[in-house]
Amino acid sequence: MSNPWANPTTAGWYADPLKRGTERYFDGTAWTNESRPVEGAGSGDVSASDSDRRDEKPREKGRRSESRPAAEAAIETEPVARQDPPSLQRKGDPKSDPRSTPTPTPAPTSDPNRPSGYEGSAAPASANFGAIVVIGLFVVFMIVVAVWGSSAGLSKDENDDSNYGYDYSSVDDAMTVAESYLDSIPMSAEGLVDQLKFEGFDAEVAEDAVNRLEVDWCAQAELEAREALAYQGYSEQGLKERLQYSGFTPAEAAHGVAQAEIDEAEQAIRAVEHFLKYSATSYAGMVDRLMDDGFTRADAIAAVEELEIDWFEQAVLKAESYSETSNLSGEDLHDLLVYEQFTEEQVAYAMSEIGE
Repeated sequence: MSNPWANPTTAGWYADPLKRGTERYFDGTAWTNESRPVEGAGSGDVSASDSDRRDEKPREKGRRSESRPAAEAAIETEPVARQDPPSLQRKGDPKSDPRSTPTPTPAPTSDPNRPSGYEGSAAPASANFGAIVVIGLFVVFMIVVAVWGSSAGLSKDENDDSNYGYDYSSVDDAMTVAESYLDSIPMSAEGLVDQLKFEGFDAEVAEDAVNRLEVDWCAQAELEAREALAYQGYSEQGLKERLQYSGFTPAEAAHGVAQAEIDEAEQAIRAVEHFLKYSATSYAGMVDRLMDDGFTRADAIAAVEELEIDWFEQAVLKAESYSETSNLSGEDLHDLLVYEQFTEEQVAYAMSEIGE
């Protein structure tokens, strides 16, 4: 079966070719089994452009849950508008007709060539006839537009292939869809059942179809583990958690991690590099983050020191990110940077650099 997926160049949400009106998450190197419905899909409306939305990722595990200072609650983030990809815009369903509607030109209230005694009297018969013709043409035009729009809508409904001809009570059709997913991305049995139910198949049909497939789920776990490691660094513990989150059993997840042969010291360095692409942090904050993700303290410290990071610059970047998203006082900003575990010298430097 041919692969229906085309790999984008950046991580994000993209149109799911197997189901109109849904998006699937591409993590930068491979498709994941994360999908969701698209608001307003198929209506022809396209919201404001938002390429940043594609950077949105599935929920990460292992982040600290401590409460922030009260000043941090003042931070406001700007909502991100989403733009549906062009593949979800249906043809033949125009929002409005591009043709302009002719408007009759009003007759002049006074004719300079008319005798003064005729001011305010009825317009000549030729003028009335012209107005009637214009109005008649306008009515005919509106009727044609209405009929055309009705025909276009009927044609669209008749040719709607959003279900691709599948019988959602058919086990054979469910197996066909399941195999197409497995041809594209590694998935667990549980994840595949959930995906089939999301596509519209009955729960019993989805489970029966997956059970009939001859799939080595341990091999699927290994494939997903390797794809995850190609994207960013993971500890063994962190990778197991990711695989189990995707629906693999503990035994399948353990097999996948073992086959990946992880070098945790190297993976810790890759994890730091990946994190700093998207966020600024302090020395202590980075060490804590790595330990939360399952790395040992020794590997975390070694990775942070290996990269020779300018922590003063990180303090400035963090201060700028807070200032750009909220209206904080100097004192509140100071408290947030201290909470992020920057040193007093780093905090003072950052405050002076941004003019606080």
